[in-house]
Amino acid sequence: SCFNCICRRKQFCRTHNLLVPMADKREFMNRNMELTLIFLFVVMGPCCVYAVSCFTSILSLGRNPDRAPKIFMALVIGLTVVQIIAMAGVLITYQTYLPDETALTQ
Repeated sequence: SCFNCICRRKQFCRTHNLLVPMADKREFMNRNMELTLIFLFVVMGPCCVYAVSCFTSILSLGRNPDRAPKIFMALVIGLTVVQIIAMAGVLITYQTYLPDETALTQ
């Protein structure tokens, strides 16, 4: 949006042909704080799943050492799915908060 011209307080900037947010609107949280919290949840969620699944697989290996190949295969598949979901969350967050193309060209 247009931050350097006088028309910032208007809803529509005639000079740059852009919609400009009203200056008197108050935001609950700024954009950097939103991104920090979202990425914190996107990173900490899979970390918790990794920790719990590795802990339970170690316990199950201690109880049934002869079932190790099946336990490891299930663990690898589960961790791969969790990693794919985490990467999808990061990409969705990035695409959601990507700056407008008009802001990049100015």
